[in-house]
Amino acid sequence: MDLDSMSKVPGWLTNIKEYVDRLHGMMPQLANDLGTDGVQATGTYPGANRVYAQAQQAYIALDGQLNATSSQVAAAIAVTQQIVQNYTTTEALNKANAADIEKLFTDQGGSATASASTFPSASSSSPDSSNSSGTDGSSTSSNSSGSDGTSTSGGYDGQG
Repeated sequence: MDLDSMSKVPGWLTNIKEYVDRLHGMMPQLANDLGTDGVQATGTYPGANRVYAQAQQAYIALDGQLNATSSQVAAAIAVTQQIVQNYTTTEALNKANAADIEKLFTDQGGSATASASTFPSASSSSPDSSNSSGTDGSSTSSNSSGSDGTSTSGGYDGQG
């Protein structure tokens, strides 16, 4: 997810939290409608008190779930805002570092794009030899030529 998309997430979550909070705000009216007496809420038929008790349990559960959901969405908003802030800061630092690196190359008379001539080659480290490491960490050594130009050796040491 890119920074532009991620920066929109707190707004979406805020809309969800507002909706959940609005629902939670309706709970007192629902409690008032249920009343405190099973007969008042459900009528006078056999089992009315049982239905009222179930409605009360559902009310309590829903009230708790809405409250918890609101808190969890608020936490998600805070975390997402922190991620966006950290990502923005990191992005700015990366751009600044890239600008610093580009400036170093430019100040040295080169271009912003490094060329092979910018870095010394391994063969220029000494006139007679160069050492390098293989991708597996093994070391190879080679001599281009002896002082009389007749000796050439080098290659793989057999360890892999």
